Amino acid sequence: MFAFAKDSPSRTHIENAPAWTAQAPRVGAIPAAQKQQLTAVLGLRDAAAAEALATAVSDPSSAQYGHYVTAAAWRSRFAPTEADVAQVTSWLGSQGFSIGAIPLNHRFISFSGTSAEAEKAFATDLQVFKKDGQVVQGSGHGARQAGSLDRLTWLFVAMGRLLLALGAPKLM
Repeated sequence: MFAFAKDSPSRTHIENAPAWTAQAPRVGAIPAAQKQQLTAVLGLRDAAAAEALATAVSDPSSAQYGHYVTAAAWRSRFAPTEADVAQVTSWLGSQGFSIGAIPLNHRFISFSGTSAEAEKAFATDLQVFKKDGQVVQGSGHGARQAGSLDRLTWLFVAMGRLLLALGAPKLM
């Protein structure tokens, strides 16, 4: 599902659609004009260090046990930067999406647009599938993102389900 952009200056190719789409029968395409409420989840700047810190402050045998950092200190060390958010929101806006809420930790960017805008922006096709007795939507094949955003990790969540995944394999 993940790929690194080494040889592609303009777009990063994501090898697979979400794994469940391989077994789920397709019901049809999502109408082009259908509104999509999406969330971009940006990866941490230093996920390994964030995980190590969380482990250390939670482990009774660690000297750091119980020495929690403030939310502000955590954000300054690990959260995506203002520049990361600006880069993503600028690109999303240039693709026709409307930007919604962005929390202080910069991990999530709510945005919306039509299915056609999402398909064009991410070079994918959005399909309707039947999964576990429910009708759900997802990417029918791999997706692409703008090369200028390659270093950022993205997950796109629609209606509580993973729709697309773009970026580095260490997501959270």
